[in-house]
Formats: sequence, structure tokens, C-alpha cells
Amino acid sequence: MTEDKDSKPQRAPLRMELGFAGTIRLVASPITELTLNRPTSPLDPGVITVDRLKKPIVVTGNYKGTTEKVIPANLVWLIHYYNPPDYNEVAIPGRMHIDKDGNFQFKAAKADNPEGHPELDVLRHRLFGKGSVGYRLTPQYPHAPSETMPPGLIEFDIPLDVKFNPVPDPAMGSRLQFMLDKDWAVEQLLQSGHKVRLVIDEEDAGEAKVKKGYQDLRVELLWGSANMNEALSWLIGCSATSIPENPRLDYPEAKEEKDFEFSYRLLIDLPEPKPPPNGKKVKTPAPLEARKSQPLVKVPRPALESFSLSFEPAREGHEPRLVARGEIAGLARGIIPTVDISLWRRAAKAEGRFTRVNGPLTIHVDAGRFEAVVHTLPLDPGSFGDDPLWEWASTYAKPGAGERPEPALFATVCINPGHLSQPKLPACASLDFDAGRFDAFDEGRGVISSPLAGGSICSSESKSGSAVVASLMALFTRVAGG
Repeated sequence: MTEDKDSKPQRAPLRMELGFAGTIRLVASPITELTLNRPTSPLDPGVITVDRLKKPIVVTGNYKGTTEKVIPANLVWLIHYYNPPDYNEVAIPGRMHIDKDGNFQFKAAKADNPEGHPELDVLRHRLFGKGSVGYRLTPQYPHAPSETMPPGLIEFDIPLDVKFNPVPDPAMGSRLQFMLDKDWAVEQLLQSGHKVRLVIDEEDAGEAKVKKGYQDLRVELLWGSANMNEALSWLIGCSATSIPENPRLDYPEAKEEKDFEFSYRLLIDLPEPKPPPNGKKVKTPAPLEARKSQPLVKVPRPALESFSLSFEPAREGHEPRLVARGEIAGLARGIIPTVDISLWRRAAKAEGRFTRVNGPLTIHVDAGRFEAVVHTLPLDPGSFGDDPLWEWASTYAKPGAGERPEPALFATVCINPGHLSQPKLPACASLDFDAGRFDAFDEGRGVISSPLAGGSICSSESKSGSAVVASLMALFTRVAGG
């Protein structure tokens, strides 16, 4: 089949080689011509507006070249979305009913109206936002051409989105509040048992695949008929049920790079189907995606800005002590997670290994800062034997002149596992840190490890050597000497 310059179908020539013997069966079919009339709908002069959940459209035209009165056909809705630009097609099977003059009306195989007009279904055809609809009709007839009514004569403007409060300099834990941006159609859907589901995801474009079992952040907030006009809150990077005093951090990921970019989608849940009389289970229908993924917010991973162990001599109100202090950037001031802090010293015999002295101590992080007394030192020489650092410090060998100081005494920190949805991830997944300033630490083996394996982060003393140990030795020497 070919077309001439007037777009009329022409038969391709049949070529046979000389000497060919056989039987060729030919089926002759008429050349048909299809034209479409402007679509109409009751009470819609001019451009048709989708103003109900199911909008019937009258599809008519003329079909020449056949004496058939009923011909199966497929109607395809051509749906154009304006912002953001998108395109969708939905097929509607049916039949063309043709009169003696070739005029026809297309009737859908399944329709809720008695006339059988094909319907634009706001939910099933995802007619949310602003856009226009056209259609393409294809008779199921040999060599029958298709004809298209381009989008423009049928329009829809059905809001479905979320409005949320802008947050200056957003950080992990900042509160976002979402209101459902809706109109008559979404309200009718909610009142009839549907639910609108706000799904928040963390984008992973270009990142490496992770091991099975590790899940990226996915948060869901739900509106139904009872709360359709209420604001729903989310603490950025946290679970849907988190509260500032006890956040559950869902953002850590095994292979996350740089900043976290969160996006959102809107799904509509379909009502549960009624169980059949035979008692068999009915599969719950999957939610329909009513609004595709849109950017939501971008925030940096919280980072350990400072973390050190210091010796504080005796003062009024406290004995000599070791204090660990640190600061985390990138956490919203309103949330108060906790961190676990431990004190470690070099093991007596096993080279490269360390022994836990105290901890873990669970400490609140307030406005990004945390502080903990990790060890209190005795002033009574008679108590030296009960102190886990006295005997070790008294036999500690200082590095010689020109020797590189090795880690001797330091603290470690990690976010308390109770706040983490995936506590087995390395510490760097939840807290970024400068590997030139801080070491990662494997607490299970008691060794300094690579940043991608350590479950905790060492205080800066793991890099700077034995300054705190020297203060301890001086204290014990002074006290023991009277």
C-alpha cells in the first residue's frame, strides 16, 4: 500500500518472475475514507471542558467506501499536559455505527452512559493539572486509515498538587508543612473513598547500586475525606512519624554522594474492591500516579565540624576529667537527636588495636552541639588502682624525637542507632566528615578503619597523638608525689 500526493491509498504493483507456476489468492477490499467531525458534548458549545469525573464525548464523522453498518474500531485519547509538558495516550475499544449515508457515531464497548459515548475519566485517564485532549480513531477494517482530531477542542483544568511552606536554608530535620491543592474533582474522589498519597523520595540519579537490603528514603503522607483540609508535616530526611524530640533519620544511604535531593509524587489510592461471594481474596489495586515526580528540596548531609577530647583539671564543682565536645553542621536547630560517645585507649599488647575505657554514653545534640564527660579522674592515690587509665598511662611510652605520634587515647561518636532506619550503615552515611581531620573507627574490632567501613568517627586526637595522655601522666605524677 502506498499513498499518492493527495494522501489517497494506492495499491502497490504485483511483480512475478517468468516461469512461476502456482496459485495466488487475492482478497479485494475497498478503499475507504475517514473524516471526523468536531467533537461535541451536552451543554458545551465550542471548546469542551471536563467538568465532571466522567465526561461523555460525542465522536462522529463520515466513513466512505464500505457497506458495513457496524465496524469495530479503537479510539485513542491523546492527552497533552501543559505544565510540566507531558503526553499520554489511552485506548478505548468500541464500534463505529454507520448509517446509509456513511455518517457514523463511535460507541465505546464499556461506558457508564446509556448512549454509549466514550468518556474521559478524570481518575483513570489522569486528567490532573492543565491540558487538552484530542483523539485518534482507527477502524478495524482492511487497510483502513486512521484519522486524528488534535488536542485543543477538549480542555481540562483540575488542580492536584501540594503547597508547602518555604524554608530558608533548609537542613535535615527542618519542618515542611503540606496542604493539598485541590478542586471539585479531588474533593469528590476523597469523599467517595479514594485517598491522595504524597510520596517523598530521595533521588539517586547517577549513583552506584547498593547491596540488597539497603533501602533509600521513601516517606508517605496520606489525605482522606476526614483530613483533606489539614496540613501534614514532614521533618526533612526523617520518617513520617518523627517528632523533633525523637527523630528517626531515614536519609542515610549506602552510596549517597554530595547533597540529598528530595522529590515528591502524588498517588491516588483506589477503594478496596468488595470480596466476591465465594470468599476468595481480592487483590488490592495499585495506586494511580496522578502527578509525576517533582523537585521538592535539596539539603546537604549533616557533617561533623569539630570533635575533640580535652583534659580539664580539678575546679570548684568537679574533679579532673576528660570531656568530649563536638559540633554537627547541617541539622535543623529544632530537632534533638542523640549520639553515642565512647572513650578508647591503645590496647596493652595487641598492636593497632584499642580498648574501650568508658561508654557508650548517649548524649543529646542541641542546636548541633554535644558534650559529655567521658571519664572522671581520681585525686586520691589510693584510688589509682581502681582507675582504668592509671596503670595504662603510667606505663605509656612517649614517642621519641622525630617519631610520628600514633593514636593513643581518643573518643568516638556516632548517631544513636535508635534514630537510624538502617543502623548497620557506616557512620559516614549519616555524618559526613573530613578524612584528613578525623578517622573512622570499627568498634566491633577495636581498630581504625576506612571511612566506608567504620561505624563511628574518632575525635581529632586519633590524628594528633598523645597530648591528652601527657596531661594524664603529669596529673598522676603530681598527685602520687604528694
